[in-house]
Amino acid sequence: MFRIQDLLVLVVVCMALATSQSASAQCIEGLSLHDLVQDDDTTFCSVTPSALCAQGVPAISNAARLALILGLFVLGAFIVGRRHKSLGSVVPTIALSAMIAGFAYFRSPSAVWAHDFRKTPMTGLITHFHRPAATERELTAAEKTCINNDLATAHPGATRVGDPTISFDCHGLTFDPAQTWINNDQVVQALADNGRMVVAGAKMVGDIIVYRNVAGNVTHSGKVTAVDVAGAVTQVRSKWGLSGTYDHPPTGAANSPYSADTVSYYR
Repeated sequence: MFRIQDLLVLVVVCMALATSQSASAQCIEGLSLHDLVQDDDTTFCSVTPSALCAQGVPAISNAARLALILGLFVLGAFIVGRRHKSLGSVVPTIALSAMIAGFAYFRSPSAVWAHDFRKTPMTGLITHFHRPAATERELTAAEKTCINNDLATAHPGATRVGDPTISFDCHGLTFDPAQTWINNDQVVQALADNGRMVVAGAKMVGDIIVYRNVAGNVTHSGKVTAVDVAGAVTQVRSKWGLSGTYDHPPTGAANSPYSADTVSYYR
């Protein structure tokens, strides 16, 4: 005879299974496994709202920060101009306001002078991000374990050498010794500023590998860590979005999430 106790046990088991399946589907609420390995996100709170957001308020984007600073500058200049008709007093005030606005913009955490790229006369301004941002948080131990397990199953040919973290992405590892997050649209400038040229022949340890999609846009990067006697790349090291850092063969679906992309090498 079926008892109430048996029914309760069945309900508990079903709930446990549902919770387990939900956890394995998304290690972080709002982010799929595909999202976790992407290397182009200004802030997950404004681009991809998720449980990483410490609060529900989106972080101020780089463009919004600049617009705010310029708006305050214009307002200040207008007020000064209304109170002081003399050109001799207005011009120095405007100049000082511009200096303060410029200093505030370039010292803000989302747009700084990329000193690590100043290796050639072609120095430019590379935008990189210090994370977690104001409305973000670092990954928890449980989230890191979940991400590691999911990626180990999806890409068994890769060896994890670093834990997941939101503080830097693949380009931050490649160009800025694991300190910052650099979006895909900055990579071409970073390569140019470092004097990197395409390698057509034998590759060497230390060369940079760049992945591009069918449209030719950069999606990922890493550094060559092993080649064979013929100069063919056998292993690269790269960080997979906010997931961990991995040693893996450069191509192949079992080796990384970027197997559908084409690769090129730079030295």
